[in-house]
Amino acid sequence: MDNSVCKLTVIQNPNRRYANTVNIVFFKAIPLTKNFQKYVDGLKRWKEYIKIFPESQLQIFIDRAIASDEAILSIMRELDARIYLFECNDFLMKDGFHVGLFGTVLRFFPMFDINTHAMTVAHMCDLEPDETKILAMNNLNKLSKLKEVSLVYENTNIYEKLFDTQSTMNDGIPYPWVDAGKFTAMKKVPFTLLSSYLEDIKSGKKFFNRYGTWTAQKKEHGYFSFGVDEIFLNHVYLPWLIHNNAKIVIILKDAHPGIPVYWMKKKLEKKHQTKQILNYILDKSQSVSQSFSEFDKVFYKKGTTQENIKYVRRFIEILETRPEWLGHAISKLWLRLISVNLNAAIVVHNGTIIDIVKI
Repeated sequence: MDNSVCKLTVIQNPNRRYANTVNIVFFKAIPLTKNFQKYVDGLKRWKEYIKIFPESQLQIFIDRAIASDEAILSIMRELDARIYLFECNDFLMKDGFHVGLFGTVLRFFPMFDINTHAMTVAHMCDLEPDETKILAMNNLNKLSKLKEVSLVYENTNIYEKLFDTQSTMNDGIPYPWVDAGKFTAMKKVPFTLLSSYLEDIKSGKKFFNRYGTWTAQKKEHGYFSFGVDEIFLNHVYLPWLIHNNAKIVIILKDAHPGIPVYWMKKKLEKKHQTKQILNYILDKSQSVSQSFSEFDKVFYKKGTTQENIKYVRRFIEILETRPEWLGHAISKLWLRLISVNLNAAIVVHNGTIIDIVKI
């Protein structure tokens, strides 16, 4: 993976090799974290995590500080991982450490055109994923066999994008935020996207106001502070994919039947039929505000259960017979998603949902 930013040296090759990869990064930053051991413990657990991706090769990108730690290297050898040593001279400080949290972007390198190997799937993960990300990793693996797709990811704020038309989140990009630790790249993109972004931050040009202001409170790592990787994903990588007509798969997270009503409250409050419809769904007569409050309690994070099945059925009936209440397109979409128990992902192309994939 020759490139203009970093020298990458393979210091260990695995015994078993796969075309698909799972990519994590491990480095030391100044100031040193107070709980460095949690990252070492996270590394050890990858012996189990990699089993989530049975046909993928674990790749670990490390800096010189990690490479000189024999205890950590011995853990990596047991993982049968491919280990890359990264040395990026333009982003090195005098003490030999890379500036701030610059190293977080190294795990993205396999998704760029500097990768001379044929890339089918490159999963990007955290060194120490929490429980929600472990669940997401399972879904990413299930969806990695889709064809003609450039990106697969998961995020809760998909619902804000789908149902709150007043949302200005993400600078108007009609897609939710990409989390750097739970997405899968399935098509190569130009490396100049990343190299230009890094240079612009370093020189204070493009992204200086947007990114520099956003991280101003994180002065311990300067301009390469917390979030440098996700700002790239969401303000450079994702817009580039959208502009180039890529198909993007977004996994529904924490889905429950009442989500559209939660996000559309302000709009629904203005509709004269809302009180009647909510009273019918909840089988009682009360104010609109009381009904919204009860609706949330009945549906939130419960899905379809014995406790709320009668309310879900009435809600489905409304979607079928009164589709104008939420809007015809949203009613049709939500009926289809409910039919697969909301365990699904949506395929988006040019800002339009073109398919639903059951997980």
